[in-house]
Amino acid sequence: MKRLLLFLLLVLAWNAAAQPIIRNQFTTNAPLGSGYGVLVWTAGTPAVVNNTSTSAFLHSGGVGAPPSFSLVPGSDPTVPINNFYTTNLYATNFYASNIFATNATFTTITNTSNYFNIAKGGHLTITNDITIQTNGALILNLTTPSVLVLGTNNTVTNATLSGLTLGNNNMLTRDALTGDVTTSANVSTIANNAVTDAKFRQGVARSVVGVTGNATANTADIQGATDTVLRVNGAGTAVAFGAIDLSKSAAAGGVLQAASFPTLTGDVTTSAGALAATIANNAVTLPKLVNATVTQRVLGRNTAGSGNWEEVTASQLNDWIGSTRGSVLYRGASGWAIRAPNTAGYVLTDGGVGADPNWAAAAAGGLATSGSQYAIVGGAVSGTANWTALSNAYVTAKTATPQGAALSVQNRYTILLLPGVYDLGSSSFTLDTQFIDIMGISPNTGPLQFISGNTDYGDTIIKSSGIPMKVTANPNDLTIANLAIFTTGNNQILQYTVAASANNKILNVILGKSGANSADAMADVNYAGTYVDVRCWDRPGLFPGYGSTLSGSFFRCKAGSTSLCSGGTASGVFIECEADGQSIGKGTASGTFIRCREANIDGTSGGIMAGTFTGTAQDCYTPGGALNYSSGKIMNCNFGNVIENRAVVLKTTGGLASTDTTAAVNIAATGWTNTFSKNATVYIDGTAVTFTNYNSAGTAIYTNVTAFTGVIPVPVQSGGKVIISGTSVTGRAVPF
Repeated sequence: MKRLLLFLLLVLAWNAAAQPIIRNQFTTNAPLGSGYGVLVWTAGTPAVVNNTSTSAFLHSGGVGAPPSFSLVPGSDPTVPINNFYTTNLYATNFYASNIFATNATFTTITNTSNYFNIAKGGHLTITNDITIQTNGALILNLTTPSVLVLGTNNTVTNATLSGLTLGNNNMLTRDALTGDVTTSANVSTIANNAVTDAKFRQGVARSVVGVTGNATANTADIQGATDTVLRVNGAGTAVAFGAIDLSKSAAAGGVLQAASFPTLTGDVTTSAGALAATIANNAVTLPKLVNATVTQRVLGRNTAGSGNWEEVTASQLNDWIGSTRGSVLYRGASGWAIRAPNTAGYVLTDGGVGADPNWAAAAAGGLATSGSQYAIVGGAVSGTANWTALSNAYVTAKTATPQGAALSVQNRYTILLLPGVYDLGSSSFTLDTQFIDIMGISPNTGPLQFISGNTDYGDTIIKSSGIPMKVTANPNDLTIANLAIFTTGNNQILQYTVAASANNKILNVILGKSGANSADAMADVNYAGTYVDVRCWDRPGLFPGYGSTLSGSFFRCKAGSTSLCSGGTASGVFIECEADGQSIGKGTASGTFIRCREANIDGTSGGIMAGTFTGTAQDCYTPGGALNYSSGKIMNCNFGNVIENRAVVLKTTGGLASTDTTAAVNIAATGWTNTFSKNATVYIDGTAVTFTNYNSAGTAIYTNVTAFTGVIPVPVQSGGKVIISGTSVTGRAVPF
């Protein structure tokens, strides 16, 4: 201010010297003014310009205009500066619409609108609070790298701001926000459910947003591939798209709704979206039924009333028809029925075709019952009466028409003999008509192995002092079974006057005698057919075959000497047959012989299969005769105590390293364990002998059903054993 007054005094002095008119005017009585001011020249007239404010400055009005007092620019809130340009500006209160500066420092800014344009590299520093009027704006244009610095603990309120860098503990505030984002005490909150799908960030195709790992983390896109689902892995540590592992217990849960159910095809069908299933007709095959708990069961319901199916036994099934003890089941006119028990001793008689069976008193003379295709005879105490019944039944059978048709291979007549003796006297029972079978009801025909002095001939015996039975039918398709045929004279026992046909059968028959032994048991004819368990130890010549041929099949047939083809041709099959010397292929042995053996019954020597050998033999035993080999195959057979193997091909991939020199050993009476490290044959001799053969694993593989007397070969596996019981047992083991 002092400088300004000095300046004015200098101006006045200059004007006094140069403008003497002032002096003239000062001499006038007109006043120049009053109050505090400065003297100025206005339009050629001196005047005093008064100061109107303590903060006023005198500044030029320009050429031709007087100077005047006014406030410092920006200090009058009623007269803001439109544009203010400066390099350095320091102010406590400053009013301007736009400020352009390199550096500016303010203590307090209060205005409706301020625009700061800080030059590049400049600083805008605000040390105290900035208060912007409502709806005002603090607009900053800080040219990079300019800096806005707010003093500590400043608050900017109700401002629209841009380009701010705040110092520590500074806070910008404005009116509370509303709508999707709200504020309270400068804390913003996004409203629940405000971030819609459109407002959420975009993701990659076919993805969801989440955290793939097993810990809290930022979300990321989880993208799916074709035919995959989003699932947590089996360890429960990661989530990703992939296939569902249905073996996991948590892979699927809940109930598949009917609308989602697919169409089933095959044995069980459904319509899409429906749960009602239908089992196709004939779809439940036998393997699909529940397994039976045991054998011999059928499905039914034995419990009274409706209910589940049950397993029913054969006895329960029959009880549905009738359960009275002694009842007989038969097929009636309209179904199965039972015939209830009647008077004790009554017999069931056949009513014939189209009629039901019925009880009737037993006929006199022992004739039990008869029908169109069979007759049951015997049962009387008298052997003669039994024979009469048998003879009469055979006469009836010869003209019978079983089931209303003539006798034939498939339409036969059977005469069943009840146990007892059928005494023919000196007569013969002649079988002259084929398709008539003679069979004992009881299978007991005496021992199956030779017993010296045997008197047991079983339950059903046809006996004569002459030839008990003759076969004259030609051809002779007939069966003789379960009988003992016995003679008390020196005669043949079962005499074929013609060759035995291929359909001829003799099954489980024993031939016996009580007279002299000079006559053969059977005639010397050709024997085709089948013969099982036919035995004769009391006479020689069972199937003698001196000059004939035995082409049939012979199973377990056993006899004394000169039997089973003593001089002719044995071309059939002989399995487990045994006889004394001069037997089983004495002439020509061209058949098949398996486990046949020479039995020391009557002491005749000469062996078996001693004729010209051209057949096949395996595991046979004939120590009494040497091999007369011509051709054929022989495997492990003892001929004259020589183990023979002929025409047998021995194959080995490693070659034959050595010749067996292991010596044979005697065995104990109770058995033997094979320690040869190779297979062996054990020859067992004794009376009423039974044995069990065990393999190397200790498993029983064979036990003979009927005790034998004599010698039998038994193969024993390496490491196996044979356990023996019997009387006077001896034996020897031979390696092979």
